[in-house]
Amino acid sequence: MGYWEETTQTYSEACARLVEKVVTSMQLRRNTRILDVGYGCGDSCFLLADQYNCQVMGVTNESEQWKVSCSRLTTQYPQLEDRIQLIHGSATDIHHLFKDQPLFDHIVSIDSAYHYATRWDFFNAALSQLIPGGSIGLYDLAATQLADSNIILKYACQHILGIPPANLVTMNEYKERMVAMGYKDVHLEALDQDQIFGGLSRFIKQQYQQAARWDVLPPVGNRVFLHITMWLFGLMSRKKWLQPVIVIARKP
Repeated sequence: MGYWEETTQTYSEACARLVEKVVTSMQLRRNTRILDVGYGCGDSCFLLADQYNCQVMGVTNESEQWKVSCSRLTTQYPQLEDRIQLIHGSATDIHHLFKDQPLFDHIVSIDSAYHYATRWDFFNAALSQLIPGGSIGLYDLAATQLADSNIILKYACQHILGIPPANLVTMNEYKERMVAMGYKDVHLEALDQDQIFGGLSRFIKQQYQQAARWDVLPPVGNRVFLHITMWLFGLMSRKKWLQPVIVIARKP
């Protein structure tokens, strides 16, 4: 989704700013060992290895994204190949994927944990993969009180946004569940919906209008998808159904 400020011009810049907000909040240390879970097409892995000189292990459950990220690593970022390893696997299975490897100093999951089946299984697995005192940091989505009490909204979140019902909890319940699992120093920071959902909606609109001016609009089906996406994120920005959050916690 990205973090959109007034000076943000591109989607990749917005995504990088979102990663930076998470790692700054978790006080990520340079030259450490990091597990990046649900990394998309690899941009967060490349950023962490390049700007923080970290050893990065990336995991994604999306096979096409894994193939794209592996190709990007070898063709666009060959200088980082000795610092990045990309794995195809499930976020909820990391305790098995890395059972014979050293523990991680940090674990991050940017804009993906709300999709996991379930987020809580991921947190349980992640706790076992952190060194004592190691930290976990996420950009995630919590439910507002409105969404938490509305069956129709819960249904929409599940079937339109791909958020399992078990993951749709308020910030208070989110924190309580992490503490109950054994995490300490759990902190959730609410972000402005307009700087997440609203910014993305405006960016899509700008790109669409620019394509129209240049007479290079995509096929009708893609245009409909763009209009729906633009409308949905704009609506999410105004209605405050979901609360974007940065989540930080540590292993005792």
